[in-house]
Amino acid sequence: MLDTIFGDQTGYVCFTTSHEMGSGKPDEDRFFEWPKSREAINTWLGMRHDEDVWFSPLVYTEERRTADNVKSCQVVYADADAVQPSEFHVTPTITVESSPGRWHAYWLLSTTDAATAQDLSKRVQQAHDMEASSSGRAKLLRWPGSTNLKRETPAKVELRAHETDLVYTPWEFAKAYPSSGDRYALAAIEGELAKLDDPTEWNNATFGVAARLAELVKAEWNYYSETDALEDLEARAPRDSGFGFEVVEEQFTRKLAEVQPATAPESVETDTVQPDDDELQKLATTYYRQKKAATLADEMLAAETPDAFAEVTWAELFSTARFPWLVDGLVPADGTTVVLAPKNTGKTFLVLDMVLSALSGRQWADRCTNMDRVLFVLGEGVAGFGQRIQTWATANAVGLDSLRGKFEVVKGVNLSNPRSRDKLAAKIAAFKPDLIVVDTWARVSGVQDENDSAMANRVLSETANIAGGAGVLYVAHPNKASQQGKALDMRGAGAVLDSADSVIALRANEGLIRVSTDPQFGGKTRDAAPVTLEGFAVAPLGGSAYMTYNATGAHTDRDREILNYLQPGQTVTVKDFATLTGFSERTAARHLQDSPLVECVEPAKGRQPARFALVAHGGHALAA
Repeated sequence: MLDTIFGDQTGYVCFTTSHEMGSGKPDEDRFFEWPKSREAINTWLGMRHDEDVWFSPLVYTEERRTADNVKSCQVVYADADAVQPSEFHVTPTITVESSPGRWHAYWLLSTTDAATAQDLSKRVQQAHDMEASSSGRAKLLRWPGSTNLKRETPAKVELRAHETDLVYTPWEFAKAYPSSGDRYALAAIEGELAKLDDPTEWNNATFGVAARLAELVKAEWNYYSETDALEDLEARAPRDSGFGFEVVEEQFTRKLAEVQPATAPESVETDTVQPDDDELQKLATTYYRQKKAATLADEMLAAETPDAFAEVTWAELFSTARFPWLVDGLVPADGTTVVLAPKNTGKTFLVLDMVLSALSGRQWADRCTNMDRVLFVLGEGVAGFGQRIQTWATANAVGLDSLRGKFEVVKGVNLSNPRSRDKLAAKIAAFKPDLIVVDTWARVSGVQDENDSAMANRVLSETANIAGGAGVLYVAHPNKASQQGKALDMRGAGAVLDSADSVIALRANEGLIRVSTDPQFGGKTRDAAPVTLEGFAVAPLGGSAYMTYNATGAHTDRDREILNYLQPGQTVTVKDFATLTGFSERTAARHLQDSPLVECVEPAKGRQPARFALVAHGGHALAA
């Protein structure tokens, strides 16, 4: 793996360990000169199989791990966390499992330009909603063969795939994770190459196409290279053309030396000012286009934003009508809700538990519910999602058929794309849901720059316009900094939280999950007192899990023992439970009789002992 990551580069490479073993803090850097110290690195690594060991995929000019000293890098890299290797748009050259279900990924490039590797790494991070630090120049990644001591149970860092033949040009990779410039270049390239699809036109069209491709190669706003262009031209060269590919290659090379780079697309073409060779005229033309584009953009935005002006009558102003709720005090019927939760907190489990309980005519966490149809806009895998629904239905003794027609799912939505939004609008109009769940904002919104408030506001406004009076619930991640404090805050711009009528903040709290609209925890509420509910937890069942709730907000060790051995719907006698747990029958009886999680479902009769089972509460099972 050393040779794949560092290859023919020269300079200093950095490996890092912890000063205090098991602390999980990479704070002791060790530099080696590459490739001179290859054997020394292997020896050093071989002595640290049972330690935390990190490394940087960058090569440095000197023994300091700073941005100023970065010399080169020949891999795109990502701390993918829970993103599975199969979810990437391009197959990684190397995949490493840093702990069970947690991944690091690397893609070998045909270049060692560090700026290119950094840019492409950032695109992967943004496309898959990873933490911003997952692709930074200061990023350290775990070395396979070492041990991850950060987890409660130490885990071996395992090399899962190493395909050295998977080498990508920057253009190949950029097409899978394109910028706006790459998308424009790709469209232009495909348009030019389409002119060569007819072999009879090869002799007539090829010189013009070669000139246009040369312009795109010279442009700085895409990764299209001379090699890429020649491969595209050669792939379309007919065998019986009037002249060989060598002639076209010579023409392309000559044009590459002559032509100016292709300019990026302009929103509006000039009407009266025509560019010429005078530099002042060119600057005037550019400024003119920018002004016209800004004016046109303002007109387009004004046309897309409906005029909702209306006078409020005196009677309406002082109406005592209660604000309608889909879930009392938490989810408004005609407003926007945000469920804000760190990764792996169980946010999707919680939202599923909420809406499926409501659709089954039950309370949720002792709160009244009022919804008949829910549309779930899914940004992740459908297979695992279906298993979660089935697990919830099993745990709560609900038939899946009873949910048919009430709960529907769509995927592949991009709220920033007008065509995708129109399809969603048609679905909403036909289904008429009471609530639309968007899981997650980062995956479905299509907002590439999380700090772009204007774009976020536009997406929120467009989505509200097509909601048809339904409530909209966005599942979102907080920024990393706020997770260190008491109150959660959203990543990037505050447009999403500012637009929300209710913000439900989730935090792990002593092994359980706290759900709150209280501002001190990052929550928000409209026309209702803040709500804080303790006692939620994700309980495993079969190959999946479901969200559970205990109204007391606390679980004893006894309760946890019960839930380790009892499944929803299972009934046991005291003797059965003693056998399962290894307790004495006296201890088993005390656990079953004293726990608020258990009820006697069959009293003792004659020689037949009493039978016990998990109790249902607030519309779904209690659990730890």
